[in-house]
Amino acid sequence: MKIAVRELKSQLSATLAKVTAGQSATITSHGRPVARLIPPVAEFGGGLAALVASGLVTPAERSGGLAPRKLVELPAGAGSLSDAVIEDRG
Repeated sequence: MKIAVRELKSQLSATLAKVTAGQSATITSHGRPVARLIPPVAEFGGGLAALVASGLVTPAERSGGLAPRKLVELPAGAGSLSDAVIEDRG
């Protein structure tokens, strides 16, 4: 269903009830779509796998999260990193 922002303001409870029941709503402003309300993820009944299957999300190309960071040791007596940045910026 499509609903204008002005109409949504006056019919929010009814619109949310429809979305909770499984219907999606496209919110428009001056006739242009600006947002979409969709049922909660639980409605897809399968979590991430169901979202991927429905095309709503795309799985990551690689797994394993972020690469571990390498810690940089500052020389003894070298002040803070903030001081180095301020000095570098002049």
